[in-house]
Amino acid sequence: MTQREKDLFYEVLELLRKEVRTSSDFRNRDWKDADDYIFSALHLTQGDIAEIYSGRRGLVYDKSAIEGFYPVCPSYAELLRLHAAYAVGSVTLECELYKSALNDMPCIRAYSIDEGLVQLVLTSADAPQLEEFLGEHITLFYQPARKWKAAEISILGSKADGYVVLYSAKEE
Repeated sequence: MTQREKDLFYEVLELLRKEVRTSSDFRNRDWKDADDYIFSALHLTQGDIAEIYSGRRGLVYDKSAIEGFYPVCPSYAELLRLHAAYAVGSVTLECELYKSALNDMPCIRAYSIDEGLVQLVLTSADAPQLEEFLGEHITLFYQPARKWKAAEISILGSKADGYVVLYSAKEE
């Protein structure tokens, strides 16, 4: 996440937090209830929130956010690190439903001998077709850089008529 993206997320979240806290439903309630309400509806991880609020004054209550520090929208570098753990041309992943206390959403789990269970949480906003592949194996595919094209990592789902790109990230 770039600094500009962090700043924009911060501004939007603070406006949302202010709006919810002053609404009639939350006017006489604890500020943590408002944060619970907001972060249970958004597809942000606790790590995302920590990164957005890093170095800023004030408190934020993130207990209802997705657990862990895996970004909702993985970057090229994070996908490359997962790919490198396997050191092969493509990696087979499993697509399953992520279950937290408040949310059920598609996620991808992969197993690496060195790093153990690796989990990538993708929302329907990141990969709209992901729900069609629940319970199936999907592929993480790396394409190296060429003179005319940056390196790219894609998550592909297999259909009868070919592959569907579920998510793609390019080298920054």
